[in-house]
Amino acid sequence: MYRVIDVAGLFRELKNHNFGGQNMKLKLTVRDSFPPQNAGDYIVHFIDGKPSLKKKAAFDAAIEIDIAEFSPMLM
Repeated sequence: MYRVIDVAGLFRELKNHNFGGQNMKLKLTVRDSFPPQNAGDYIVHFIDGKPSLKKKAAFDAAIEIDIAEFSPMLM
């Protein structure tokens, strides 16, 4: 079983990964009770498929997901 323990750090590490070459702004709301600092809202801008985190920004779509469901999606 996999578990993302640092959502922001994960997207920083994946900044050069291409997620399908798409452009969009996604608000990702992660629920995580352990560690609770991992929980929260993340605005991810995908430009030509490459992600970058923004503090506050408009978004095209929103997803709320538990870390237990989010982690295996990235594996």
